[in-house]
Amino acid sequence: MFKKKPQIKAQAPLRSSDRRKTAQQIVTDLAYTSPSGETEASLRNSILPDGSSRAKFTTTHGPDLAPVNGTIYLGSHGSDEEDRPLWVKTERHSPELFPTVFTLWKNPTLLPLLHTHPPVVERLCDGADLMTPGLIGPPFPDGAEVGKLVGIASSERPTVPVAVGVCEIDVSGLRKTVGEKGRAVRVLHWLGDEVYELAGAVQVPEKLEAPGMNEEALAEAVEGLEISPEEEKEKEKEKEKGKEEEKEKEKEESSGEEEIRQLDTKEIDDAFYNAALYGFQFYSGKEARERARLACPLSSAAFINTLVHPYLPPASQFPPYNLLQNEGPHPSLQLKKTSWKNIAKFHKYLQSKDLIVTKVRNGGESIVTDINWEHPEIKDFEPYKLPTSPKEDKSDDAAVVGGKGGEKPGVFKIEARYRPNGKVIKFFQEMNAGFVSTP
Repeated sequence: MFKKKPQIKAQAPLRSSDRRKTAQQIVTDLAYTSPSGETEASLRNSILPDGSSRAKFTTTHGPDLAPVNGTIYLGSHGSDEEDRPLWVKTERHSPELFPTVFTLWKNPTLLPLLHTHPPVVERLCDGADLMTPGLIGPPFPDGAEVGKLVGIASSERPTVPVAVGVCEIDVSGLRKTVGEKGRAVRVLHWLGDEVYELAGAVQVPEKLEAPGMNEEALAEAVEGLEISPEEEKEKEKEKEKGKEEEKEKEKEESSGEEEIRQLDTKEIDDAFYNAALYGFQFYSGKEARERARLACPLSSAAFINTLVHPYLPPASQFPPYNLLQNEGPHPSLQLKKTSWKNIAKFHKYLQSKDLIVTKVRNGGESIVTDINWEHPEIKDFEPYKLPTSPKEDKSDDAAVVGGKGGEKPGVFKIEARYRPNGKVIKFFQEMNAGFVSTP
């Protein structure tokens, strides 16, 4: 969840009553009992220490950069420790509250602990989820059920959690992992993410005292784990894919660009509508229309290619507003991705706004017979920055387009052409108007 750095507001001290209430709720929800027989007060203090504070945060999550709001609880388990993130509470996400690895290091038995291989841990620490074939076992601990929180550790340091996640399958009931597919744990927090980095330089413990952990059984499970040739191939593919993703990431970082997110339908609809207003305003003057030879009726192709497509905004016009993503329109801006799906319905929508008048010809094509150039939305429209043109290919082929030898490329103009229907073909033939009928 925390690949990107969250925006954190000022910390506020946690009142003693709120701290006890929150800690007691955690103990109840996780059915946690102290392995060493601590008192309730001592147990609550180990989960959420006295003197803890909290702070509101905002961040984004997932490929669509969905906004996430929540609270981070910070505190220390000793006078010699700096405050560290101990718990994270999110709004409208499940689970709402989960511990960080710092809390698990002080309470190793707080969550069921799953194990995986060191190469898999490397992927987890890049923000990946834990897939079923990556699990080491069975047996698996009780409580690792659908929707339940679990810790994840490496087989190299089996008592030290390095990630926290929520089960998406009943891991406790698995009888084998070899040959299985699918996601086992959705990872929420991991060693090295932006929440972990809030604590600064913290040394990872080599080993923790975890009652109930059978390290010998775990070692036997690792040694006896068989990997099929198919899985080896899958691992190689994953490794190659990871390298490609790393190269792309480095390329983006070197160019200063961020990944372009996919737009939702409303954003695409608004972009097409604004592009049409931009085009109408640009050609609202009679001289501009005459200069472009723009006159109604306009075919669907002429309308969309002249008045809409050239005015679609670049990716830099959408959050996160990376100004370097300004070459060409946003890749999500395609008419088929709008709620209208096609030009005819888009025409109807614009007509409902009293912007254009349309007519459907015999062939079913929607044409624009008039445009309301004096419409208030056209006059009041505020233009935005348009995309820059892609860099031209300076090859020999590009140099001779529209000209001869080394001449500059010519200017292309789009002109509408009308095809007569069957009733008037004979009329054109009798006039010898240059119309050639097809057999």
